[in-house]
Amino acid sequence: MLEEMSCLLKEADLKYGEKDYDTAEELYSSVINKCKEAFPDLFTTSKQPSEKEQVIKIVSHSLNNRGQIKYLRVDFEEAVEDYTDALSLDKRSEVLFYNRGLIHYRLGRYTQALSDFYASLEIQPHFKDSIEAIRIAKMEQSQKGDREI
Repeated sequence: MLEEMSCLLKEADLKYGEKDYDTAEELYSSVINKCKEAFPDLFTTSKQPSEKEQVIKIVSHSLNNRGQIKYLRVDFEEAVEDYTDALSLDKRSEVLFYNRGLIHYRLGRYTQALSDFYASLEIQPHFKDSIEAIRIAKMEQSQKGDREI
């Protein structure tokens, strides 16, 4: 099962790299769904055997990239859901926090964006993208205020 998921993930990453986002999204969704079927408690259990840890990495990667595809399509709310799901599996990824923060920023949710950018810096204190994003988000927030959720 793990080998099958790894191969499917590689195929999805290849399509993503080729900017064939429709196919990549379908493949990432397939990886996520198959992993959820194999591990129904994937999002709820704190104890994780080694195979499950590998599956979590595969699902987290798939959710991140599928979220990026949705972001590129301007499906912001769905992208936020994918990043949030990925973060429920991997709370130590500065990139996931940063990516979700970018969407909140684009939607004018500066407080939420700043929270995610700061969370990414707690993991990787010298993450330059987050440092710059914080500067810009603070400036925008002071000029425009937060939008309603």
